[in-house]
Amino acid sequence: GRSYGLGLTAPASTARIQLREAAPGYSVMLSVPYSSASFRVVRDYWSGDLLVPVNSLTELQASSGDSYFYDAGAQVLHLKPVVREDRAWAHLKVEPA
Repeated sequence: GRSYGLGLTAPASTARIQLREAAPGYSVMLSVPYSSASFRVVRDYWSGDLLVPVNSLTELQASSGDSYFYDAGAQVLHLKPVVREDRAWAHLKVEPA
């Protein structure tokens, strides 16, 4: 997987991240400025699968895509969308809690 940082011109309250046309197991690390500590991250947002917070970036990097890491000091949300075995895409939705 690759790593990407995202810069925004205005604060985002809701964001959708999509990987398309990717092989199962493909992943990326994505770091997004996010100022609100009150949010939830949903995988496959139409099904409501909530991701769980982990305590470090290292834990997130070792995960299977079922978690996220929020660095409250830097106000950065770190995500790792992973394409599941039976799909060619991955979707994440970040929204206020």
